[in-house]
Amino acid sequence: MDGKEPYTMEPMLIAMLVTIGILMIPAVVILSPFIVRKLAELERFWATCQEGQARPVTRNKKFSKFIMSFAGKCFKGELDGYPLLSTSQAEYWEVVEDTRPPQKESFWTGLYWIGIPPFSEIQRYKMTWIEWGYPKKPDGGVSIEKAPIPHEELISHILVQSDVYFVRISSAETSEGVPVDVSFLLTINITNPYKALYRVQHWLEAVSNQTEGTTRVFIGTKKFPELFTLEEGTDMKTVGKFIPSPTSSEKLLEDLQERLTEFKEEYGVFVELVQIQSVEPAGTDAKKYRELLTMIYEAKQKAEKVGIDATAEAGKITTIANATAEAAKKVIGAVAAIPGGAEIFHSQQVGGLPNLTTYVEGGERKGGPLISIPIDSGKGKKT
Repeated sequence: MDGKEPYTMEPMLIAMLVTIGILMIPAVVILSPFIVRKLAELERFWATCQEGQARPVTRNKKFSKFIMSFAGKCFKGELDGYPLLSTSQAEYWEVVEDTRPPQKESFWTGLYWIGIPPFSEIQRYKMTWIEWGYPKKPDGGVSIEKAPIPHEELISHILVQSDVYFVRISSAETSEGVPVDVSFLLTINITNPYKALYRVQHWLEAVSNQTEGTTRVFIGTKKFPELFTLEEGTDMKTVGKFIPSPTSSEKLLEDLQERLTEFKEEYGVFVELVQIQSVEPAGTDAKKYRELLTMIYEAKQKAEKVGIDATAEAGKITTIANATAEAAKKVIGAVAAIPGGAEIFHSQQVGGLPNLTTYVEGGERKGGPLISIPIDSGKGKKT
């Protein structure tokens, strides 16, 4: 020992550090939601999720879990009735109605724990699809008509709400061998994001390709004119837009039912609706087929016009006949009311006797009523 006293921290400094520590606690509490929010935007420790989406989380590049924001929905494994389901089981990630008691919202609502970086992260993957929407114009505006909009993006989510996808099939042949291009819309929602992302490499491509096969078979059972109707106003000078016949979508949906069931069971993809958007003649002879179909349309329109005219003429004849019959009834009724009128009327009809007019205009006879009957003697009207 050198006789020096051991170093001791001044009581004032200790008190200062304790005070700073105490004051930092409420500051951290107050600022923590903002700090966590910023970290979530950077996808560090926490992450956010837009409404109607599910996002995959991996740990060391291996699937860990999904986070999802979808009002009124949750994953099946999160319900109390399925405690034995593991996150490694596909059934756990079925999207179902959320029957749990609603949670009170707070600063932390919408923030999801994903894990410690860099071990845990949001998975990203490339997806190609065609949206049916309003494309942007070169000047920055938006078109007023819907059209196919192609996309190829690196994304980090799966849509669990319904969305519409555009699919086009080129040169499908009808039963006569006529090539047609078929465009249709698939309304889809993902009922199990685990199956959609990990049971197949590209779920939309798989659905589109398998749907295409069934559609080609469907087109092959139809004759060329059966697939189309034409818009009003079509003529030989201006070939109109070809639109599918009203029953085409319904019949195609019936043919696809077995496939659609498989999509849901195997890929977790629920196809809600199939709508044929357009059917267009294809190939080098497309113009010829357009003109042919236009001629068929015009012939049909002319036939309908003839039918309408014939119906109108028949109605006119019927009306005249009914009016004549009604007038005859009135004449016969009037003649019958005159004593001896029937014999006189018969005589006039047979011999053209003029005395019927004199007799009728002569006034009352034997107390009978005065009745006027219109007679056309060929020399003018008499009453």
